Amino acid sequence: LKSAISHKLSNSKEVADFNANILNITYTDAWVNFTDTISIIAQPENQNILTNSIAEFLVDADNVQSYAWQSFENGTWLTLFDGGIISGASTNSLSIINPGLDWNGRYFRCQLSGCNNAVSDSAILQVQLGDGFLYETNIDWDFYPNPLRENAHIFLHLLPASHCNLQLFDSKGIFIEELCDGIISSTDELLLFSAKKYPAGNYIIKLKINVHGKIMCSEKQIIITN
Repeated sequence: LKSAISHKLSNSKEVADFNANILNITYTDAWVNFTDTISIIAQPENQNILTNSIAEFLVDADNVQSYAWQSFENGTWLTLFDGGIISGASTNSLSIINPGLDWNGRYFRCQLSGCNNAVSDSAILQVQLGDGFLYETNIDWDFYPNPLRENAHIFLHLLPASHCNLQLFDSKGIFIEELCDGIISSTDELLLFSAKKYPAGNYIIKLKINVHGKIMCSEKQIIITN
């Protein structure tokens, strides 16, 4: 709270005592508070990061006594606390450190308290699987059917022939196993994927190719059903 000033408003009044002496008495009528309300200068901005980096949400405001960051989950705004990947939950700067893909799409806002209360705008966190390689969205490959129950096909169209690496991750970005690692000599390749040994849920298949020393990556989300 930058400035909160309380003043007593006083009045004077002349009265006579028992000896007829005139006295000047000052008395207080009431308390009056003069305060500065919270003023938000800069709202939190949307964050778009890779899984191996840090997202930082910042709110800039005057006349703030306390901060409380919140996350929107299951239809409710929940107050965050420091711990795990959360840092700065009670400051004007919230950090999400190395979030997994399960944090993708979450909204955050900050509650501000002082002589009044205020709430910042909400901002979204977008997380993509990342490992420092160059991601290309125009790599020609497909996975079908998706969703799948038992088997699916991975179609690769690589020109020129390239070293290809395919890996499977769970929905949190945790590595499960390698599906393919080697030279794809033909420009069109069809690989079989069997889902029988995996429980139902959301997964990510990550493609990494090496074309003349240039590493390019792409990824697809797949759904395995019961």
